[in-house]
Amino acid sequence: MSSPSFSGELLEQQKAEQYGDKLGRSLGLLYISAYILAVLGLIGSVVAITFININIPWLGIWGFMGSALGLLLTMAMVAVQLRALRALQEAVSTVTGYVGTGRKFEAAKVTTLLKWLTVGQWLLVISGLLNLVVLLGSSMLSGILRLVDDNAGRLGTALSLVMGIPSFVIDVVLLAMCWLFLAVIKKFLGVVMRRVSGEGVPVLPSAQTLSGWLMFALVLLVLSALISIPGVALAFLAARSSAGDSAPMGLFSLVLAIPLLLAVLVLIWQIMMVVWARRFVQATASALDAPLLATKLGGDPWENAVVEEQVIR
Repeated sequence: MSSPSFSGELLEQQKAEQYGDKLGRSLGLLYISAYILAVLGLIGSVVAITFININIPWLGIWGFMGSALGLLLTMAMVAVQLRALRALQEAVSTVTGYVGTGRKFEAAKVTTLLKWLTVGQWLLVISGLLNLVVLLGSSMLSGILRLVDDNAGRLGTALSLVMGIPSFVIDVVLLAMCWLFLAVIKKFLGVVMRRVSGEGVPVLPSAQTLSGWLMFALVLLVLSALISIPGVALAFLAARSSAGDSAPMGLFSLVLAIPLLLAVLVLIWQIMMVVWARRFVQATASALDAPLLATKLGGDPWENAVVEEQVIR
């Protein structure tokens, strides 16, 4: 990226570098943590499958193969998520370096992330189709059951309608929102790549759209944290009360309360990451659009803002 022509542009570049570094380090820590948990989960699953098949011989080879297949599919999904997370970290790093310090823009890393986001969208579509198959399958089973027992079949049909359809609708809505969120990220990154390549396309409109989605995610995370905090407080109070009656019971209650506290801390960490991501997106767009604004306005687009900021200080 060319050296900044205006003080406001330099300020936006510094903001982009600051929040990009924070976001990149957090994504790196998240990747390492997820990788360690995935390895521990794989080891635990293998031990559990082996133990179950040794102690429950009537499951046979088919039970073992079914468990192994489920484990392989789960680990494949985890591997896809880990690779996408790594690609996101690398893309944030290359955009941060280009905007903040003028480092060479590695378009291949951003292109890789775009491909993984597309894979994520297809996985969401497949997930929605599988939910539909499950719903239709339960309806077909209810129809078959009616041939054997009409009353039981009617009950099965009623349960599938009452429980299956609302759950399916909620799942589809959530999947559609995730699909749209990934599409907004792809659009923003695509515009950034076009702007870096020299096209006169503004980045701010797509950045504002992505910023709105990030604000929506931020609100959901904050609400989740606010709802969870009273539960954590009650869990620790219960552990303290149990410790007064029985030390082992108090220790057991404390062990149950600690994961709740960790979950809240993870939520707070996610909140900070979304805040950094939102500010990073806004600062990146402002820095990249600075030459366009200068061309249109014929001067420093931040001149008045800088003066006003100095007066306030």
